[in-house]
Amino acid sequence: MIIKGENITNKRKKIDIGKKGRNDILVFLKEEESLDLEINLGAPEAEAHVFVAHLSKDGKASINLRVNHLSKGTKSAVKIRSVIFGKGRTDVSAVTDVRKNAKGSEVSLFSEAILLGDESSVSFIPSISTENNDVVISHGANTEIFDKEKIFYLSSRGMDKEEAVRVFIENFLSPLLSDEELSRTIRKYINIKN
Repeated sequence: MIIKGENITNKRKKIDIGKKGRNDILVFLKEEESLDLEINLGAPEAEAHVFVAHLSKDGKASINLRVNHLSKGTKSAVKIRSVIFGKGRTDVSAVTDVRKNAKGSEVSLFSEAILLGDESSVSFIPSISTENNDVVISHGANTEIFDKEKIFYLSSRGMDKEEAVRVFIENFLSPLLSDEELSRTIRKYINIKN
C-alpha cells in the first residue's frame, strides 16, 4: 500500500488536515492489503481529495475509510476503485460525517469495482451523515462484470488478450496514474498479474 510513498499496510492511520486548501491522498492496495484510514478536516475550507485503488487476485481485503468534516466550508471527494480477479473479495466501508458546525461543506463519495473472475466479489457499504442542512452531498456505487466484448474490440485492433486487459485496467485506474511513483508501481503490478 502506498499513500504518497508512505507504507501503512494493515495499520490504522489518522490524517488531520489543519490548513485551508486542497490535499490529495492517493492509495494503492494489492492482494490482501487492507486500509483503515480516518481523515479529519479541521480547518475552515480544508479539502481532501482521496483516491483508493485496489487490485486483488484470490485474497480478501477490506477498505475502511472515514472522513470527518469538522469545520465550515470543508470539501471531500472520495473515489474508490477495485479490480478483482479470480476468487478475490473486497469489502468497502466508507463513512463521511458532517458535523453541526461544518456548514457549507461538500461531500462526494463514489465506489466502483470491476469483477474479472467468475468467483470474484465486492461489497460496498457507504454512509453519509450530517448534523446540518447546509451541505451538498453526492454519492454512488457501481459494480461491473468484466466485459469480454471490450477485450475482443481491443484484440481486433491488434492487441493480444493480456495487453488488452492491461490497457482496460490502466484506463479504469487512470486517476492514480498521474502520480509518477504510483504509476510505476501500479503498471509493474498489472504486468505481473497478467
